[in-house]
Amino acid sequence: MKYVAKLKASGYIVFGLRIPVIPSLYQLEQSVAGKEFENLVNGFKISGGIWINMPLITNGTYDGSHLDKWEAKRFSEKLGERLRQELDHIR
Repeated sequence: MKYVAKLKASGYIVFGLRIPVIPSLYQLEQSVAGKEFENLVNGFKISGGIWINMPLITNGTYDGSHLDKWEAKRFSEKLGERLRQELDHIR
């Protein structure tokens, strides 16, 4: 989180997000690091980062972890919209 704070202090806008995964992998991630991940997000925000909440679960993968090209395109479009909203809010 020190690096996030350093970037913010240098005038950068720092965004963070979690990439969607299939339901079973999401369940596994939550069972292993659920509370720790919440702490990471909170620390990121406290350090000056902007957390982008995106859908966390998808079935659009080619191997259970990596987005297939259609889901990646859809996700990228949604992410672009969210980033634009956040930047409009800042400026």
